[in-house]
Amino acid sequence: MAKLEMLKTNIFGGPQQAVAMLVSSETKREASPRIAINAFLADLGPVDKLADAMAGLR
Repeated sequence: MAKLEMLKTNIFGGPQQAVAMLVSSETKREASPRIAINAFLADLGPVDKLADAMAGLR
């Protein structure tokens, strides 16, 4: 989807800001880091809104 959005921006114009987000988790071996990451992302809310805010678009 990101490539399509980039292509639309290049063709029709628009903001060129980009944001990369990395989410990682430290956990004990018997626990799944994915559980902690999913919980964090659920609490964070829509990641696209946060990325837009970080890029100064909102």
